[in-house]
Amino acid sequence: MQIGVIHYTNIHISDSSTMLKGRLQFHQELLHFDLLDSDTLTEDEIRTHHGRILQSIQKEDYLLPIHSGIDLTHFFMLEYQLPITLHDTGSLYLPLHKKGNALYDQTKEIASPFCMDQTTSTSEATVHAIQCFFFSHASTTHTYSELLEAAGTMFTHVHGGTFKIELL
Repeated sequence: MQIGVIHYTNIHISDSSTMLKGRLQFHQELLHFDLLDSDTLTEDEIRTHHGRILQSIQKEDYLLPIHSGIDLTHFFMLEYQLPITLHDTGSLYLPLHKKGNALYDQTKEIASPFCMDQTTSTSEATVHAIQCFFFSHASTTHTYSELLEAAGTMFTHVHGGTFKIELL
């Protein structure tokens, strides 16, 4: 499994705009009908936090807005069909390293396709963050880089700041 990390600096997280809230809600409603028309999610999919979100959407238990950082991360998860997490780097002990399918700081596991450390959650006070993308399906590094660049560009368009990508 390849893990893509986007490092964000000098961002400003706030309450989500009406447009972001609307797009997230609309995307969930469309996905709900797609999931109703498709077969049930596989056991492997349900084990991931992304799969559990899809299972909730299938039951019309939609994600509620939290703040712009989390809401845009949820939008990316639904759009790209990948487990994606967002973490406040002020809560991390850098540098990060990959072990198996998980991402660790110097003290603990912070994210995997199956869980996310709640002690590193972002808030409206977050200024520096990382966003972790867990690529499980076959693709090329070039495609991963393009997806990370597109996500980073959209995230900084909403939150300001700068970003750099890293593949682990």
